[in-house]
Amino acid sequence: MSASGAITARCTNGDAFRIALSSGSNGDAAARQMQRVGGGGAGGAVNDQLYTDSAETSAWGNGNSGTTMATGRVTANAVPIKVYGLVPAQSTPMPGNYSDTITATISF
Repeated sequence: MSASGAITARCTNGDAFRIALSSGSNGDAAARQMQRVGGGGAGGAVNDQLYTDSAETSAWGNGNSGTTMATGRVTANAVPIKVYGLVPAQSTPMPGNYSDTITATISF
């Protein structure tokens, strides 16, 4: 299953930027997992990955462990930077809600 969203950046100076994504709760940006929460007890995980490209070939992280950061130049107008997500084929997980917390850090 694939999905996409955007992080919006804006800089009045037109500076270059880098956006790093944290490893999340799993602690490994190259092998992300959403953990099962609530629903009669925790347990279980769903593998997922975030990418900088629509071909889903460049894992988005902090530049370590084979990941890359999004880069570009922004203007005074808000610029959406696309993020692409993928949940690859895997064993059917336990029913429930799955969650992870990712922090985006932008550097100019």
